[in-house]
Order: sequence, then C-alpha cells, then structure tokens
Amino acid sequence: LKIENISSGVLLKWEQSNPQKEPLRYVVYRFVNNEKIDLDRNDKIISIQQGTVYKDAESRNYRQPIYIVTALDRLWNESKPSNKVSSN
Repeated sequence: LKIENISSGVLLKWEQSNPQKEPLRYVVYRFVNNEKIDLDRNDKIISIQQGTVYKDAESRNYRQPIYIVTALDRLWNESKPSNKVSSN
C-alpha cells in the first residue's frame, strides 16, 4: 500500500496479487487520532471496491490518518491486512 498527497486529499494505491484470477473486492480502512488498529470495527471502513486506487478527499479533516487495505474473495473471506500507511 502506498500513499500520495494530492491537492484534494490523499491517493491510495496498492498492487493486486491474485494467482487464482478470481474477482476481488478491496476494503479500505481509515483510523484517526491514534486509534488502535482494529479491523473488526466496521465503522472504520471507508470503501469496498473493485479497483486498486482510492482517493480520500476527507483526509484533510483528520490529523495523520492511518490506512489499511484488505482483499475480499468471492465468498467474502477477508485477507490479512496490508501494511499501514499514514498521511502527513
């Protein structure tokens, strides 16, 4: 997972490792204010999507938000989390 600061927020990009070539969805989590990272908190999900790029226009409303991405397979099994990245 990589992050890029842009004028309208932050841009998150990640690479897809999908040896089975099955359709995947990605879950983007955002944690703020030094919150404990807890992927069981569905209120921290800001997107579930098919693409591997996400623009967070609301990132400027938070001080150093932390982002994590997971993948969902066709049966909605969630992968291990990506590395965590933070915005300045």
